[in-house]
Amino acid sequence: MPTSIVTKSTLIVRDIDVLHELDERVDGELCVYVSVPTLDREVWRKAEPGTPPPWQRLRALRMLREAGIDAAVLCAPVLPGITDDETSLDKVARAASEAGATALGWRPLKLDAEIKDYYFDFLAREFPVLMPRYAATYASGAHTSHQYQRELEGKLARVRSRYGFRERRHLPRREPKEAQQLGLAI
Repeated sequence: MPTSIVTKSTLIVRDIDVLHELDERVDGELCVYVSVPTLDREVWRKAEPGTPPPWQRLRALRMLREAGIDAAVLCAPVLPGITDDETSLDKVARAASEAGATALGWRPLKLDAEIKDYYFDFLAREFPVLMPRYAATYASGAHTSHQYQRELEGKLARVRSRYGFRERRHLPRREPKEAQQLGLAI
């Protein structure tokens, strides 16, 4: 069964031996996604306090790749009006490529009801000019509009193509093993 791990933590490299064992158990269908939403130092400090810096996450990704573990970058969450411009996305993609990432995925910010007030307080403090945009974007729920997601996918498709990334579902790693009939002990 294909297995994915998503992390912001650089401590994932402590478990390379465990990751190798897991990869064997899932027939080479393990991928560790390292979340890197931005390389902008100020945005990272404001939006992700207490997390490892993005460049340290990329170093961990490189270590995973050098150890033979499939690792990719998940550009998530993409923050509307903050990290969703093509230049910002391109910087992440370039760094991901240089670190050896096998793929580049993305997810726009999802604002569940439990965190919406907290996030809007953050916006009011750090990016007050974006308050009206976010109020409109998230007025009808936790997700961005389909139109926004299509536009974002267009940007990321252009960025992916510049660095040779393809979507994960097109990256088979191994031929599937032949199925075996198991016997029952009666």
